[in-house]
Amino acid sequence: MNAMENDVKIIVADTNWWISLIIKNFNNKFAETLQYTHLQFVTSAELTEEIRTTLSKERLQKFLQPDVINTFWPLYKTFVTTIEVRSVVSVCRDPADNFLLALAKDSNADFLITGDKDLLIIGRFENTIICTMTDFITKHLNK
Repeated sequence: MNAMENDVKIIVADTNWWISLIIKNFNNKFAETLQYTHLQFVTSAELTEEIRTTLSKERLQKFLQPDVINTFWPLYKTFVTTIEVRSVVSVCRDPADNFLLALAKDSNADFLITGDKDLLIIGRFENTIICTMTDFITKHLNK
């Protein structure tokens, strides 16, 4: 492994950031982070399904444009690496969020970026720093 590969940071982005990307028409802080080549975003079948399910919720429809959603899915596939999650984790006080910790564990993620207080309170899970997008950008992003 060369030095450049060692500098790559593995990132799990919570569902809310992917939804925000679509609602904001690819014009938010998260969209900017997707441009950095030293960041590798990972996903799992469960995270992808949660994004799909969230996008289908009636309360979000007024914020979503079908053409942006259609643009999103091919881009999503180019921006993420899908990880097969095998670990079972039961650390989070909200059991519905444990799949993100399992993804972080199995991908050996450096960061889990979220706004979810149930995850943020954990702070660090094994080798993964759990932080907000603002904290990630201001404290951890090597530009």
